[in-house]
Amino acid sequence: MNELYEDGEHYDRVYPGTPHPVWKELAETYGGPLLELGCGTGRITLALAEQGLDVTGIDNAPAMLARARQKADNGRLTASLVEGDITDFALDRQFGTIIFPANTLCHILTREAFEGLARSIRLHLKADGALIIDVFVPNPLILIRDPEGRYPFGHYQSEKGPTWITCNNTYDSATQINHITTYTQTGEADHTESRLDMRMYYPQELEAPLAYNGLPIVERYGTLDKGPSPLNPSAS
Repeated sequence: MNELYEDGEHYDRVYPGTPHPVWKELAETYGGPLLELGCGTGRITLALAEQGLDVTGIDNAPAMLARARQKADNGRLTASLVEGDITDFALDRQFGTIIFPANTLCHILTREAFEGLARSIRLHLKADGALIIDVFVPNPLILIRDPEGRYPFGHYQSEKGPTWITCNNTYDSATQINHITTYTQTGEADHTESRLDMRMYYPQELEAPLAYNGLPIVERYGTLDKGPSPLNPSAS
């Protein structure tokens, strides 16, 4: 597991910010309750709970969930935060809206994991419910970068001084997995090194595994603002 997911406070500093309002809009459109797959430190789950929605978040990283629970307690927010594997879980309830945001799909590395994920989603999604996936389109220029280089990943100011995260990567075109190494350094301290593997999903390619796992695409957008997708320019 990458160090990003071993320290919830570190993660929140690397990825600060307010969730996009589209998540509340989608929850209101398709109805509750709402389930977030890979909820992490609860950035989206807790923002929706703060707006009075019935939300559940599931994640397999204990440190991320600990951070989420701490934030929920501090904000006196009610949300169900569950430790579990998103490719194989049973919550004994169904949801009107299931969201899979922030490129978390890229952590599903194999066909078997994808099929397990789809089974779990079908088990928990209401008949008239909606699954919403937010995932980036892979950038070929990043995939072919020099694996010996160092590229910016993130930075923030901590109590010990400025923290800088850089990275490099090696892309395996056979498995479509991008093997990323991150390097974190705070002040003058020695840097820490950690591995992060991400499966690259191309838009047209993603349609087939979703369809044959019983999750056909109904709408496709190019941005969270529902901008047009190059594959579906009429979407609005």
